[in-house]
Amino acid sequence: MKYHLNKKTIRAIALSTALILTGCGSASSSTAASAESDPTAASTEIITAEQTATKATTAAVSGSNIDALLSEKIEYDNSDGYTAWKNGTYTTVKLNGSGATITGTGASISNGVLTISKAGTYVLSGKLNGSVLVNASSSDDVRLVLNGVTITATKTAPIQVYQANQVMLSLEKGTTNTVTDAAYQAAYNADGDEITAAIFSKDDLIINGEGKLTVHAKNNDGITGKDDLIIMSGNITVTAVDDGIVGKDSVQIADGTIRVTAAGDGIKASNDTDAGEGYVLITGGSITISAGDDGIKGEQQFILSGGTIHITKSVEGIESMDLIFAGGTARVVSSDDGVNAAGKTNGNTIAFYGGNITIDAQGDALDANGSITMSGGTVTVYGPTNGGNGALDVDQGMTVTGGSLLIAGSAGMAQAPSDASTQGVVSMTFSTVQKANTTVALKDSSGKTVATITPTKNFQNVIFSNASIKAGSTYTITAGGESIVTFTAPSTVTHVNESGIAQVKGFGGPVGQGGGMGKGQPPQGQSPGGKIPMPPGGFSNPRQAQ
Repeated sequence: MKYHLNKKTIRAIALSTALILTGCGSASSSTAASAESDPTAASTEIITAEQTATKATTAAVSGSNIDALLSEKIEYDNSDGYTAWKNGTYTTVKLNGSGATITGTGASISNGVLTISKAGTYVLSGKLNGSVLVNASSSDDVRLVLNGVTITATKTAPIQVYQANQVMLSLEKGTTNTVTDAAYQAAYNADGDEITAAIFSKDDLIINGEGKLTVHAKNNDGITGKDDLIIMSGNITVTAVDDGIVGKDSVQIADGTIRVTAAGDGIKASNDTDAGEGYVLITGGSITISAGDDGIKGEQQFILSGGTIHITKSVEGIESMDLIFAGGTARVVSSDDGVNAAGKTNGNTIAFYGGNITIDAQGDALDANGSITMSGGTVTVYGPTNGGNGALDVDQGMTVTGGSLLIAGSAGMAQAPSDASTQGVVSMTFSTVQKANTTVALKDSSGKTVATITPTKNFQNVIFSNASIKAGSTYTITAGGESIVTFTAPSTVTHVNESGIAQVKGFGGPVGQGGGMGKGQPPQGQSPGGKIPMPPGGFSNPRQAQ
C-alpha cells in the first residue's frame, strides 16, 4: 500500500455517482413503529416530483466538485479491505496470561508485553494480561489478525503502535475480541508521547474484517490514530471516559457497524493546524453515537457521502469549520447546536448536495458562522422551543436552489433562507405556539399536498422549500387538518402569518403574529455581520442587506 508512504501523492480514487446518491431524495413517511423507537423520525411527506428534481440536481453536482473532493480526501481502496491470511505466510501467537506460544518470526514476549518487530501478518488468539506493542521499521506494514483475543492492560494501552509504516487490525469473522485498559496514571512511549487511548497508534491505522471488537477505555480515549484512522469494516463497540474514536489527520469510515459511547466527543479528527487535514469522512457503514460533548467533530472539515449516522445524545451534534452532506443518512439529537459550522471568522460553510438529514436540537439546529447552501437532498429540522435560539442561525444567509427543506422551531429568533434562493420557500409564523405532533401541510390550489411536517415538539415557525413551490401560485396552510391561511406567493421566498403575507422586520427572519426580531438584526447604523455598509438610518427593508 505504497500510497500511504507520502500523503502528498495520494492517487485519485473516484467514487461512483451511485455512492454519492445513496439516500438522496428518498425520504418517505415514517412508520409509527420507527417514530416510537427514534424521536427524530418524524412523519414527513416529500412528493415524487421533488424527489426527481433532487436526484437530478445532486447528480449534476456530484459529477463535478464532489467527486473531485472525495478523490482528494479518500486514502483507502479495496487493498485495505479484509483478505484471507491462511494461504500466506504468517506468525501465530497463542496468548496465555502474561505469556504466549509463538510459531513463526517477528514476535517476542516478555513480562506480558508482546512485541512485533518487523513487517508481516500476526494471528493473535487467547487471553493476555498485558499489552501488544508494534515497534517495527518505519517502512514496515504490519497486520494483526485478532482471532478471538482478550487483552487487558494495567499500565499502558492494550494495543500500541510505536513505529511502523501502517498497521492493519483484521477482525476475523465469527470471533469476539476485547481490549480493556485501566484508569492508570499517564503513560508515555519511548519518544515521550502520551499514550491517550486503549488502542493507540502513532502511524496510519486501518481496521477491517467481519469480527467483533469491543474497546473499554477506562483511562482516556477508545481508539486513537496520530495520523490517519481508517475503518473499512467490522463490528466495533467503543466505550470511553473521554473521546471515542480519534484520528489526528483524519477519521475515514467506509463500512462497518460502529457504536460509540463517550463522555467526551464521539468521533473526532483533531488536526487544527495543517491545511487539508483534520477531517472526518464517512462514505458508508452504520454509526451510532452517544456523546457527552460533540457527536462528531472534524476540526477542519466533515464530509458525509454514504452510510447512516445516528447521534442519539450530544451537546453539539456535528461540528466543523466546513461541512458537506452529499449522500447517506444522518439523524442528530443535541442539547445545543445540531449541525454547527464554526472556527473561522465569518467564513464557515454548510453545503447540502444530497442525503437525508434530520436534526433535533435544543439550541440552534443549523448554525453557520458564515453561509449555508442547499442544492439537493432532504433536510428536516426540529429546532428549539426556546425563543432565544433558532432552528436556523446563519450569519451570511442560506441559499436554496434544490432539494427538500422542512424546518420547525421557535419564532423569537427565526430566520428563513435568503432572497438569493432560486427555489421556492414559504416561511409560516403562527400567532401562538403549536403543540408537538401537530401536522402542518402546505397545499396547492387544487388541494394537493405540496409539503408536510409533523414536528416532534412544540413550535411556532415552519419553513417549506421544494421544487413544487413557485412564486405566483396560491397555497393554503393547514395545521391539525384545519385551514389556517390562504395566500398567493408574491416571490420566491414568501413570509406568511395567519393574516396572510407578512412584512419582514428582521434581517433574514420574519416577524409573524407573536414573532420577534429576526436573528442577526443589527442596531441602527450597523451592518449585518459587519460585512455590508449600512446607510444612514438603516435599510428600509433589512432583507436587502442579504
